[in-house]
Amino acid sequence: MFKNIITIAVISSLIFNLPVFAAFDDEINQQKSLLQKNFNVQPNNFLIQKSAITNSNPEFINENPEPLKNYKLCIGDSVQIHLLSRDIELEYTLEIGAEGKIFIPKIGEFLAYNLTTDQLNNKIKSKIFKRLKEFELSVLLIKIHQIKVFMTGYALKPGVYQITYDTRLMDFLRQIEGITENGSLRNIEVSSKNSKKTYDLFNFIYKGNIEENPKLKTGDKVYIPYINKRITVIGNALKPGIYEFKDKDNLLDIIKLAGGLGNAAAVDKITLWKNGMNYATQSSNQIDLKNNVNLAENKLNDGDVIYIPTFKQPQEDLQVYIYGQINRAGTFPFKEGTKFSDYIKLAGGANSVADLEKVKVTRIKNINGKPVTETFIVDANDIIYNGNIQKDFFISANDVIFIPERFFNFRNFTDITGVVLSSLGIISLVISFINKK
Repeated sequence: MFKNIITIAVISSLIFNLPVFAAFDDEINQQKSLLQKNFNVQPNNFLIQKSAITNSNPEFINENPEPLKNYKLCIGDSVQIHLLSRDIELEYTLEIGAEGKIFIPKIGEFLAYNLTTDQLNNKIKSKIFKRLKEFELSVLLIKIHQIKVFMTGYALKPGVYQITYDTRLMDFLRQIEGITENGSLRNIEVSSKNSKKTYDLFNFIYKGNIEENPKLKTGDKVYIPYINKRITVIGNALKPGIYEFKDKDNLLDIIKLAGGLGNAAAVDKITLWKNGMNYATQSSNQIDLKNNVNLAENKLNDGDVIYIPTFKQPQEDLQVYIYGQINRAGTFPFKEGTKFSDYIKLAGGANSVADLEKVKVTRIKNINGKPVTETFIVDANDIIYNGNIQKDFFISANDVIFIPERFFNFRNFTDITGVVLSSLGIISLVISFINKK
């Protein structure tokens, strides 16, 4: 008698997170080493790319295949039956019907619901064995059923979705193209008939806590609440912007969210401006991270601004600020005689969604002891790519260059750690810090 061989395989259209992380370049890795060595900070060295968002069926990469050996078959699953003997060879792909059964031509009907593939294999074998004594049989799970999940709140596309069994929360958000700028990723509610839990995806993204990225079940309701606490990071951070935070977050946690420190960040002169997002006039606190400051004494609150200055020589006290859709947003030393196009190149050039024809430059002048702003629109595309050097111009100290996003560009879900500051917000913050000098 042939030895019965049972092959159990899983080939599924489950949408799991494919490798979607890209390492920063060597320059950023140097900053990571600096943080690790001096302050025990692990800066964010991963980016989630929009290319990982897909509505197609990518190859299923199972995180842990062993538990699927005990997977109970459900309505909507598909199995492949392969029977081989000396006189016959049969192969069928069958979907488990509404009654939980499959029908195998020439063999019969079988209840498959709530059985493992092993159990179904044994059930089929016992019936075949009455007619055949020597044969090989394999049962392969080739498609797993879909489940229904409800999305509500501040999602880009609220509604009811059919998703593949075992899809995790973050993968589900990718499929529906993410959440709005005001949607929280740190207080996501997932509720079912018997429970309601809150999840913090930042703890999964930055700390690898898989429990904060649960597998969704049929009937789950996912609610994205409004962000109720924000904090701003400006200056010499790798990703300056506005970030959601929780009460337990400290200064180093927020620096990690902002990608870590930039080149030559003055870690001994970090400024915490209390309620600075509302332009409060109360005095700011200077923090010295070099000397292991007691972070508990600098509790963060909603609306605070963290300013990370750049270490400067005395002659480098003046700055130029570049934000928006640019590859290296932040502050840059002002140098007399440097033109607009030079600073765009210094900041790594515009990214793929930038609207270069509507770059906004705001000049801050001091008139009778008061800051006065002058704003004008620049066609950077004409200057840089069309070679119209006559339109290029010299940048002044404390100029703010803001590169906007094309209006019809869909916001990248992967920019979940922060929204780039608006030009108005940056200008107001710069004016406030100029006044404090």
